[in-house]
Amino acid sequence: MDVNSRTYYYQRKKKRRKQFLIMSLIMFVICLSIGGYLYYDRETSRQARAEQLEKEKAEQERQEAERQQEEQKKLEAQKQAAQSQQDQAIANKKADINRYLDSVGFKGTAYIEDTGKNKFSMVKCEGLADTATHRANSEQTVYFIGSSQKTLVATAIMQLQEQGKLQVTDPIKKYLPYFPNGDKIKVQDFLRHTSGMNPRKKSGTAITPTEMIQSIERAGAKNDPGKWDYQDDNYAVMAYLIEKVSGQSFHQYMQTHIFEEAGMKTAGFGAQYYQLPQHANSYGDQNGKQVDKPLKEDLSQFYGAGDMYLAANDLKAFDDALLSGKLISQNSLDQMLTKGPASRYGYGIYNCDNFFMVHGVMYGYESINSFSADRTKKVILLSNDRNDHNQIQMNEEIMKILSKD
Repeated sequence: MDVNSRTYYYQRKKKRRKQFLIMSLIMFVICLSIGGYLYYDRETSRQARAEQLEKEKAEQERQEAERQQEEQKKLEAQKQAAQSQQDQAIANKKADINRYLDSVGFKGTAYIEDTGKNKFSMVKCEGLADTATHRANSEQTVYFIGSSQKTLVATAIMQLQEQGKLQVTDPIKKYLPYFPNGDKIKVQDFLRHTSGMNPRKKSGTAITPTEMIQSIERAGAKNDPGKWDYQDDNYAVMAYLIEKVSGQSFHQYMQTHIFEEAGMKTAGFGAQYYQLPQHANSYGDQNGKQVDKPLKEDLSQFYGAGDMYLAANDLKAFDDALLSGKLISQNSLDQMLTKGPASRYGYGIYNCDNFFMVHGVMYGYESINSFSADRTKKVILLSNDRNDHNQIQMNEEIMKILSKD
């Protein structure tokens, strides 16, 4: 191959190589462009899909939020309706109780409580604590409670049993060796009013606990224990027994182990009552007129069975402490509330099946302390102006009102 031919050959080869490089570059650019477009299109589609999913998610969240908001509104409406219905039920019960107590001419302090479905409490104060000064009965007014103190005395006996200082099944002779029929009469017979004792001869003068027990012993036994016969003397014996086994006076023991333990701030005994500015005088109804009914006996004559005074909130504090186990165990409480074999009376309290109740009467003073069998309802009535309407019936009617749906 001559020089010209080689030159031509190399020039054509160089030209083809250049054309190949150009075509390769063009193809690379085309491929790059196509790849870039495809990538852009894919990323654009992905982003659009992501935005769509985000919008759909936001819409779902918005709809869910609206649904929850609607549900919340419905629940609030239902709650408000239920609350309104409950408020109305409570208002109706309070109005019914107020109307009833007004209709029977109740004068004193009433505390009513319901901790069940429709929770509420109310205090109603009517009448005068002192007609001379026109001082009205109030939530702080204190009253003598008569036989309603027997529940507190029985509670003290159960405390001493838990301390191992006595047993309610012990014969009373174990503690009072000269007591008539003392080998047959058990401690629980006094608590249940089934001791069979004759009532002692009472006087209006001051008497010591020892003198009172001697008077009861002299009265002797009427019959063997077992027959129910309500006598205050039974609880005078229980008060004396508390002194014998505790080493404290009856009043000191009750102050320390019942009043202070339960938070009964104004409870007390005897003539100190008249020193309290919030005490209520004793009145009654005679031919439609209010008259004084002063106590005729010395207060020592009511030892263990009627010399205690307190305010309505003191009695509520006692009930709360008794039922919560603060004063005695549940087992001891069950023993107290169990009906005796001869009556509905347990230890210091009546078991009326649907509710438990203790009742006290002392000249113009009358008291009721009651709670329902399920412990959700309480009725406390303290009066200083008795009339023809018995508080036992009042308690039953109020319990009926509280039990309405």
